[in-house]
Amino acid sequence: MKKQGISYKKTILPTDYLDNYRFQIEIVHESVLRKGMAGLQSRFLEKIDIISKLFPQIFVMNQREYFEEFARAYGDDPTKYTQKMDQMVAQANEEQKTAQRGQGGANNGSG
Repeated sequence: MKKQGISYKKTILPTDYLDNYRFQIEIVHESVLRKGMAGLQSRFLEKIDIISKLFPQIFVMNQREYFEEFARAYGDDPTKYTQKMDQMVAQANEEQKTAQRGQGGANNGSG
C-alpha cells in the first residue's frame, strides 16, 4: 500500500477480539451489487423529482433526510458531509445565544 501512495496504519488485534460479537458474512457478486444499487439510485432520483415538484415545502423541510438517503443510495456515508454543517449550525446557535444575552444585559442596565 505504501508503494501505491496510500497511507495506512497497521493495527494488531488480539486473537479473541471478535469473540464476543455476532456477525454474519455475506458474499455478493459485484455485478449483482451494482444492479441493486442502480435500481436504488433510480428509484431515489424518481422519488426526489416527484416530491420536489409536487410538494416543494416537504422537500425543503426534509432536505437533510433526503441527502442522507441520497448518499446511502450511492454507497457513501452521509455523516462525512453533514458533520461540518452540524458544527456550523451549533456554532451559529451559540453565537445567537451569546448575542441575546448581551442584548438582555444592555436592556436591563438602561432601565
